[in-house]
Amino acid sequence: MATSNTFLVDGQTYTDVYFLKVDVSGHSTIVAGNPSDIVNRFFDHFESSVFAAVDDTKKLHDCGYAEFWGWEGDGGLCVIYDRSESVALQTAVESAVNLLDYKLQPLQDALRRLGARGELHMRIALHRGSFTYKGYGRHGSIHSKDLNFVAHLEQVAPRDTLVISRDVHQRCPTDLAGRFSALPFRFENYEVFAYSICSDSEAAFEWAARVPIAESVPVNLLPRRYSEQDKASIVQYAQSEVVDLGTALSTCSQYLVSTARPAPYRAAVKSLLERGVRYLCLALDPDTDIAETYASERGEAGLRTKIRASIRRMEKFAAAVSATRGSFELHLYSSLPHFAGIVVDRNDGGLLLYTPYLPNIGERFMIERADSPHLVMSARSVPTLFSQVDSYIDALLDDPGTRRVI
Repeated sequence: MATSNTFLVDGQTYTDVYFLKVDVSGHSTIVAGNPSDIVNRFFDHFESSVFAAVDDTKKLHDCGYAEFWGWEGDGGLCVIYDRSESVALQTAVESAVNLLDYKLQPLQDALRRLGARGELHMRIALHRGSFTYKGYGRHGSIHSKDLNFVAHLEQVAPRDTLVISRDVHQRCPTDLAGRFSALPFRFENYEVFAYSICSDSEAAFEWAARVPIAESVPVNLLPRRYSEQDKASIVQYAQSEVVDLGTALSTCSQYLVSTARPAPYRAAVKSLLERGVRYLCLALDPDTDIAETYASERGEAGLRTKIRASIRRMEKFAAAVSATRGSFELHLYSSLPHFAGIVVDRNDGGLLLYTPYLPNIGERFMIERADSPHLVMSARSVPTLFSQVDSYIDALLDDPGTRRVI
């Protein structure tokens, strides 16, 4: 659909332009699960379907300009303009709505007919703004805050949803505007509205989970325990200290004495110690009333035995690395555990793996501590939480009930 232009004039600045960004949500599941020829055939079909939807609407409204300025395999940016803004508006909004209403389901059916794995969904964003046209063939060099905004907006759009800025919504005819619902929370200082083939609540929930809220920052969240290799990757760049805080530290201690090959976590910790890094472990003291109470509350009758087994494994590892420059330590604390964490270089702006424990409620709800959600964040991105965890660790180490056993 990207053809030479006779409507726009080189060097001319245009206002009341509509920027439409279309992208596939689920692209990676299709690419990873299918042969490349199937993937190429499908996305060629997807591209032609999207181009046709816009072109048909352009012809319907006799819109002067509606061209895709780029297509990157699974999506692209369409610029829509007419000397009559209402024509451009109708073309842009109807093109986007038609993609969801009339193109998405046939495209999902086409994917299934190919026998392909994966899921196809769309994210679509529309914004109104301006730009200076530099000529055909130089679309990639055109810079505009409005182009940037629509690209950012598409990235946080809920799936199978069209999101539009207030600039677009307030210009829509009443019947068209009524199809959109206001979303909570501004995005980059814009109010945003959504039309979705999902329910309004589904779109709003996904939006709230994706956009920055107030001072919120993005973090990595994994809804399961990290693998041994993941944890090795998290600690391997430590320069001064690693703190491994947990309840029993059973998994950690097993990694440290593993005879499997490769043994990535054991190798990573040994390398740190050889470089002079301090590796400090904090576990619940099994010989305290707190440990007995906690085990009873969680329904873990064997918890204290598990902790003692971890201590023995760590003693074995400590003996094996006693000649290294670094310090391997195990401290046992005597307060109720509420979270686990690995803190890398806590005094030097490092990294935090934070795992808040979900409590067991008798036999009605029971979950392994390690299966609680895990979040990875840097001290730079979340300095307040990082500082709080740092202070908590200092308080544990200074507590009279904490004792060093290795």
